[in-house]
Amino acid sequence: MSVKIYTKTVTYLALAQSLIAFNIVSAKYSLQYISTNDYLTMRYLFAFIISLICYLCAAKTPKKENVSYSILFLQAITGGILFNIPMTKGLSVIDASVAGIITSLLPIFTILLSCLFFQTKLTRTNLVAIGLSFLGLLLISLSQWHASQDHHISGDLWVLLAIIPEAVYYILSQRFPAPISIFLNGTIIFGINALLFIFLFLFHPHPIPSIPQPVIFLISTQGFALSLYYVFWLKGCRQAHTTLVSISAAFMPIMTTVLAYLFLNEQINCIQIAGIVIIIMTIVMQKEKIRS
Repeated sequence: MSVKIYTKTVTYLALAQSLIAFNIVSAKYSLQYISTNDYLTMRYLFAFIISLICYLCAAKTPKKENVSYSILFLQAITGGILFNIPMTKGLSVIDASVAGIITSLLPIFTILLSCLFFQTKLTRTNLVAIGLSFLGLLLISLSQWHASQDHHISGDLWVLLAIIPEAVYYILSQRFPAPISIFLNGTIIFGINALLFIFLFLFHPHPIPSIPQPVIFLISTQGFALSLYYVFWLKGCRQAHTTLVSISAAFMPIMTTVLAYLFLNEQINCIQIAGIVIIIMTIVMQKEKIRS
């Protein structure tokens, strides 16, 4: 990989992780005014409309490609509804900065699942990194519990649960990339999730509360950020090795912490900083290319 391609790939991945951080922080604020399902339905509808417009504007003569729609559906639900429902449940009871830090364990979960299902070789460095990552997570959880009796361990567990399907999505998107345009890929994924959330709404009908206009604007902005995330993620992911994708995850907890401090007035203590450093160290330790 040339320096130019490497720089462009890292930039794409860093931007994608920064957009995740933005959505985590803004979701924490939005969920004060709207239920989880209503929020996710609106966000995915906005993302679907934006991606569809982009696809129609950029569409060329379609080529006949051998697309595995079952794999595409699995990518949609693992990176969408199965990730977002537990994530938003966790965000309802813990700080956005803590959720972002816990989510930075994603590369470790990706390695573990790759070993489990694809016989990916697990090195001694990987084992040390896994142990250190859980030490960092433990420090973060204990610091929050000590700082506030209102901190809920259940929120940490919900976010940890969200990481599993997201790790599956990472593996599927890298090993089975869909041979279609990025905008069409995003349109299909957002459309599937929007339909699933609408179905959940119809299955549990309830009055829609009055939502402040600034919150509606914020959710639409999140939909735009989500559509941009898939563009940057897929562009970077299609050119990067697993190791580089893992290292890029270090941008997300840092950006989440900064944004939560700036916009949600969340505080961070020395123990949390130590936890962040340990988790980022585990990501940087993944120097070897993962061999199948």
